[in-house]
Amino acid sequence: MVHQNFIQFELESGFIEDRGYEYFRSAGLIIETCGGLSAAAQFFRQAGECACNGKKKKNARLHVYTLICSWLLLIGANVISTQALAEQSRWHHYRVDTLDLKTDLPVERTKRLLERLVIFRSVIDVYLPAPEPASTLPVEIVVFRSLQQFRRTVGARHIGAFTQPGLNQIMLVVGGRPDEIDTNTLHEYVHYRLRSANLNLPSWYEEGLATLLSQAEFDNHGKHARVGALTSQAVYGSMTHTNFRRFIDVAHPASLNHVDMLAFYAFGTALTHYLVLNAKPINLSLRLSNREDLEQILGIPDTRQIVERAREHFRQNREMRVEHQIPTPGPVSISIDPLTTSEAEFLQASASEIFNPRRAARLYRRYLATHPDSVDGWLGLARAEARPERAREAVDAAIALDPDHPDVLVQNASVHTQECPVDGTLKCREKWRVAVNLYRSALNADPNLFSAIYMLGLAELYSGNAGEALGYLRVAHNRAPWSPRVNFHLGEALRLTGSTQAHEYLERARLWATDAQMRKLAEMALELR
Repeated sequence: MVHQNFIQFELESGFIEDRGYEYFRSAGLIIETCGGLSAAAQFFRQAGECACNGKKKKNARLHVYTLICSWLLLIGANVISTQALAEQSRWHHYRVDTLDLKTDLPVERTKRLLERLVIFRSVIDVYLPAPEPASTLPVEIVVFRSLQQFRRTVGARHIGAFTQPGLNQIMLVVGGRPDEIDTNTLHEYVHYRLRSANLNLPSWYEEGLATLLSQAEFDNHGKHARVGALTSQAVYGSMTHTNFRRFIDVAHPASLNHVDMLAFYAFGTALTHYLVLNAKPINLSLRLSNREDLEQILGIPDTRQIVERAREHFRQNREMRVEHQIPTPGPVSISIDPLTTSEAEFLQASASEIFNPRRAARLYRRYLATHPDSVDGWLGLARAEARPERAREAVDAAIALDPDHPDVLVQNASVHTQECPVDGTLKCREKWRVAVNLYRSALNADPNLFSAIYMLGLAELYSGNAGEALGYLRVAHNRAPWSPRVNFHLGEALRLTGSTQAHEYLERARLWATDAQMRKLAEMALELR
């Protein structure tokens, strides 16, 4: 609340332009609608009337304009804060079977999404190899109720959902218009299952398969699903020789502009429709990294023939749908727990770290304003901060709270090398050698700490000990084969030690990486083989 004495006018004779009245009246009306500020609203109205009646002093315009700006800023902050609280208070945590979903969608709407997701898993089983129990990944699904909120929070402008692989779990972050949320969630869930199966597929095939399966049609009773419906005319028209040459070797759709990205998805869906639903579907477990692999698997020596056969497939099977009977599911038990405002802020910060680290840092700071003793909050802020000095301050705060916490020790070492993550200069090698000792301290504190095992391998790699790094990075890969970063660094260690196995891991990093820098590093490493 602003004290009444803050609003003072020195009324001296003067003249104010007529348009000042509009500013005064508008400010008064705006403030009046905010509630709790009636005295200020009345004051501004009086000021406006004084200005309009000519009873003003020469300093009035300067003071009033300044105060209007101040009040509007305060009002804006109040409205934004109120809106944020309203949004976050609707967040809930849902658990069903092995699914873990957090969203601000209405409860009944979320229940329908979960029920559809449970049924959808039986459809996926028809097309994807079942993951080995040992490699089943923990997954957290975060669904924003609107596309605008999704893009504002995570900073992803041209996409409606993405898969964010971490060291300990995969996070599926989903937005979209109301009629897209279910499809986008199913699409990202296909990506999750592909990671669980550890399949090395080219980007156009993985995205095409995810699009094809996520558009499955279900009957009202959930007993039958139909796969193969293509509702967009653009999909049929995308199967051209030009698109084949443009998109067959694209590493990740995020590298394309918005128009090309739409064309890429249409092409991938069309070619995958032909490969999956034609009379001789291919085995997904076979190597399929480039056009040469595709030609060999299909037994077609010319890519032009592949395009022609796909076009003929559409001419003959334009309305093609494959129907699957879905096993009758048992009763679905859903547990629902509300998230507090702070828990929702922390969740959104975690979802923002890749595409919008600045937003993530702001959300972590907001969380820490009410939870200053949260080690996880300070560690999250350290990860999100781009400036090393600020990341160091966040780590120091975590150290002050719990100096022996293994995760704190790991982040302390990571901040030490933040300015040279893959730099081979002498100065950086010395920093990586110091980091080796810090990671060893973390591993001594918790021998099973996965992040310490992985980062120790990374530190050994960039301090010049690729052979020593291999053991740690192999352990890391056994634990998180879905991680593009783990695949990249294991591939780098293999490349530097002269192993022919390097290509497999570097290619996965190139295809799976969400951020452009990691894809570029993988491409450069593949060229150096």
